[in-house]
Amino acid sequence: MKKTFLNDPKFHKIITFFTIMTAILLSFLLKSCSEHRVNTHKGETPVKSRQRENNKKLTSVGSNEGEQADKNPVPPLKEEDKTERIESPSPLSLPDFDQTEKEIKDTIASSPGDVGLILYDMQWERTISVNPDEIFESASMVKVPVMAEVFLQQQEGKLRLDQTLTLRDDQKAGGAGILKDKPSGTEYSVEELLNLMITQSDNTATDMLIELVGMESVENRMSALGLKNTTLKRKIYDFNAIDEGRDNYTTPEDMYILFKWIYGENHAQGQENPDKPSVGKSPLAAGNPGTGSINILTAENRDKILDILKKQERKDMIPRFLPEGLAVAHKTGGLLGILHDGGIIFPPGRKPYILIIMGKNVSDEEIMKEKYGKISETIYQRTVNNQSPFKTP
Repeated sequence: MKKTFLNDPKFHKIITFFTIMTAILLSFLLKSCSEHRVNTHKGETPVKSRQRENNKKLTSVGSNEGEQADKNPVPPLKEEDKTERIESPSPLSLPDFDQTEKEIKDTIASSPGDVGLILYDMQWERTISVNPDEIFESASMVKVPVMAEVFLQQQEGKLRLDQTLTLRDDQKAGGAGILKDKPSGTEYSVEELLNLMITQSDNTATDMLIELVGMESVENRMSALGLKNTTLKRKIYDFNAIDEGRDNYTTPEDMYILFKWIYGENHAQGQENPDKPSVGKSPLAAGNPGTGSINILTAENRDKILDILKKQERKDMIPRFLPEGLAVAHKTGGLLGILHDGGIIFPPGRKPYILIIMGKNVSDEEIMKEKYGKISETIYQRTVNNQSPFKTP
C-alpha cells in the first residue's frame, strides 16, 4: 500500500491541535461579545442599565411617575439596602351613604321602640337623620348640657374647677353613682364631680353641679347655643317633679348641635392654633346662634370635655361592636322605656363623625342596646372601612 500524508500520524496530530485551538478561540470571542451586550446599552454603565429597566417597569403600569421616567429616572438601589419600600396609603374613597342610610333604617324598623337618630360625618360633610326633631326625655343625656355650662361659667370667672363643694345628705340621689354612699361633709372639687357625672353617670354629682350653676342658666345657655327643645326642669332623681309636669327633654338634633359645638370650630376647620378660642360663627346648623367668644370653649376646656367624655365607662351601645381602643367621646342615658347614646367617634386617619341615637317606648332594653350597636357598626364599616359590616354566608 502506497504511503500518503493522509496516513501520516504526524499530520493527524497537527490537524487535531489546530481544531482544539480554533474551538478555544471561538469560545473566547463569543463569551466576550455576550458580556459586552449585557453590560452596555448605547454606552450605559451597569447602574444606568438598571435604571432603564426600572423605568420600563413603571411605564408599563401606566403611572404618572412612569410617564416621567425618562426625565426623572429612578435612582439605583444600594445593594446593601434590604428595606422594602412602603407604599403610601390609598386616598379615602367616598362611602355609599345611600346604602348606609338604608341599612340604618332597616335596623331601626326592627327595633323594639321609637328611635331618633342623626349621623354627621365631618370627613364628607354628609348627614343622615331619622326623626331628628322628635322630643325625648333626656334622662342622663342632660348631663352634657350641665357640663358645658360649668365650663363656660369657669371661663367667665364665676367658678373654679379646683374649688370644692361639700356633700350634704339632702343632695344624695339614688340610681347611678358612688357619692350617694359617701359620708356627708366630704368635699369634692368641681372637676372631680364633672368626671363622676359623665364617666359613672353619678346622679349625686350631677345634682351638686346643677345647684352650683343653676337650672335656668343651663336652659338659657343651651338656647343661646341653638338647642331649641332642650329643657332642665328638675334634678336627676326628682320623680315628684315629673308627676307635677316638670321634666327634662331634648331631641337628637339638639344633642348633635351640642356635640358639634363641643368639638369646636378650630377642630372642624383644621386650624392649628389650639390656644386661641374660636371667634365668629360656630360651625352649627345654619341660623343657629353662637357668635362671640362668650359661648365658645377655649381649646383647653374643649380638650378637657372631650377627655372626660372619652372615659365614659358604659360601652354597651355605640361602642359595642366597634374596634377595641377606638376613641369614643359619648354620654349614655336611660330610664324605664328610655335609652340613649350619643357622641363623637374618632376613627384613625380621618375626621371624626357625630352619632346621636335616642329611643323611647322601649319594650326590650337588651335588644335595643344590640340594635344601637349594630347601627354604630354599620356606620363605622360603611363610612370608615367602606365595606358591608355583615358577612355573606
